[in-house]
Amino acid sequence: MRKPRLARLQLYCTFVCFVMVGCSTVTDDSSAKIEKLMDTYHQFGQFKGTVLVAHDNKVIFTKAYGEANREWQVKNTIDTKYRLGSATKSFTAALVMKLAQDSLLRIDATISEYLPDFRADVGQKVTLHNLLTHSSGIPMPTMTSDQYWNFFQQQWTTSQLIDNLCSEDLAFEPGSQFRYSSAGFILLGAIVEQVKGKPYEDVLNEYIFGPYNMQNTGFDYPEMIIPHRAQGYQTNYGLGNARYKYMPSSHASGALYSTVEDLFKWDQVLRSSHLLNDKSKTMMNSAQFSTPISSIGLGWFVDTLQVSDSIQTRVYHGGDVSGFSAFYVRVLETGDFVALLSNQEGISGHKIAYSLLDLLNGIAPEIPQELLSDVLRNTYFSSGLEAMNKMFNQIQSKTLSTYLIDEDELVELGYDILMIGATKAACDVFEISIQLNPNSSNAYDSYGEGLLAYGDTIGAIKNYSKSLQLDPENVNASIILGKLRSN
Repeated sequence: MRKPRLARLQLYCTFVCFVMVGCSTVTDDSSAKIEKLMDTYHQFGQFKGTVLVAHDNKVIFTKAYGEANREWQVKNTIDTKYRLGSATKSFTAALVMKLAQDSLLRIDATISEYLPDFRADVGQKVTLHNLLTHSSGIPMPTMTSDQYWNFFQQQWTTSQLIDNLCSEDLAFEPGSQFRYSSAGFILLGAIVEQVKGKPYEDVLNEYIFGPYNMQNTGFDYPEMIIPHRAQGYQTNYGLGNARYKYMPSSHASGALYSTVEDLFKWDQVLRSSHLLNDKSKTMMNSAQFSTPISSIGLGWFVDTLQVSDSIQTRVYHGGDVSGFSAFYVRVLETGDFVALLSNQEGISGHKIAYSLLDLLNGIAPEIPQELLSDVLRNTYFSSGLEAMNKMFNQIQSKTLSTYLIDEDELVELGYDILMIGATKAACDVFEISIQLNPNSSNAYDSYGEGLLAYGDTIGAIKNYSKSLQLDPENVNASIILGKLRSN
């Protein structure tokens, strides 16, 4: 079963959430240590883009890696512009809080108070606070890959976006659960437009980008000439240009581009009292809704860490969209800040950023290793299935310990291969995942799905059964087994 990248981000950040670390000891050689760490991530192909690190509200390191355009071999620079994807949501949340400060709206009000044409049975139950905390119960519609791309390659008005993306039946009672939903932030963008009487983009320019000189941040219109805009790349199916997406159709949930320096300006704006007062900032930065694997403030996630004899609060958000990855984290008490913007999908920005914060806190970060899944991916897409299996056998017998074995990334590779119809190759990857993670319910679940696509029903039943044995609460395996056994 494929896990969304956001879920993996939340699991990782939960793991670090209560780790005891050393005291902050930023020294003159911190920049050199950061550079060495980032160079290693780049060497292993795990980061291409631009990074900025600040300590005590001062930038101490910036560097760009890889190319903004690989076909022309144009290098990324400090002022290269990248898509933010879902990291846009923090801007939307801050804008809503500013309008609430100015008494133009209330976050405890319902959707229907501002969008009277929205379906009343939902709009009269869901508050703006529910939308901001992903606890509204309004899901994004389920789409196949083809349906997704057919939709997001087109230009839509705000009302059309609501009709197509935000009008599903409630998945649960508002406020009772957390479920990440971009639909909620599209609705917030629509509410901003309604109360201000102008497009969401213009309101951002009025309140944030113009006043705080964020001239390198804006809506990513493909038809516009935007100097220093990077080309996006994917590696899922072999290195190539990312598929076209009309980014303004992501609206208030993900339409922005920016630079690392503009994101640092944004961090400084949020630390000041120029845009938001202390009450608004406290609400945004406090856990408003918590689950066993994550805490959510308003517009971003929140971690609380014990650092020596003090507490650190980290607020963060990422984005992964059509050839780009973004991640930034703000440490409220120390003035530490990390921004990672990449023009390659799937960069583990959360892991890299937290490693950089480890350095700032005076502890040795986890040493980067080359991902086994990357080696297998590159071998398969360059040389085929036989070469990939041969490579794995060689690594397994000699050098397996030198590679980072990430079960989620192996499963992701299997699904990427499955998506292009290479079912036998996908099954081989899922089988490798089981060899390396023999007690993983998800590995067997994924192998079962691959075997089902390959036409091996008996093998699928066997692996789904094993998955359910390892995790009796695996609803997906239980449902599929029931269907297979009834046929």
